[in-house]
Amino acid sequence: MVPRCPKPSKELVNFVEKWTWTKLAPELNPELERELNCWRPSEPVMLYRSEASDNLEAKPLKSWTYDKEMAETMAFEFGGDNVMVSKIVDPKDILVDMTRLPKSIRGDLLNEVIVYSRGKRCG
Repeated sequence: MVPRCPKPSKELVNFVEKWTWTKLAPELNPELERELNCWRPSEPVMLYRSEASDNLEAKPLKSWTYDKEMAETMAFEFGGDNVMVSKIVDPKDILVDMTRLPKSIRGDLLNEVIVYSRGKRCG
């Protein structure tokens, strides 16, 4: 059984807003990370993203989506050496699945899952 998530804190809302508009993660503390982790799936999920084939950048977090068509479109739009990649992601490798947040926080726009890069944790 998945634990019930508490009402999202102001800190969580601020994180979501900053990530949505900048793709930069505010400083994560252990409490915020635990709160964000509450909003992740309980089973592995298939996710997609557009990524440069030579992307060696070691960002601690990356944005993924459940929407394969969106990832394919972004790969096409970005052009160059961008390709659509897919991956089955274990819940422990997910910081937050924004599709699970209350609609009042995520609005209609967010179809994102924020994944730890290479299993790295932020806190």
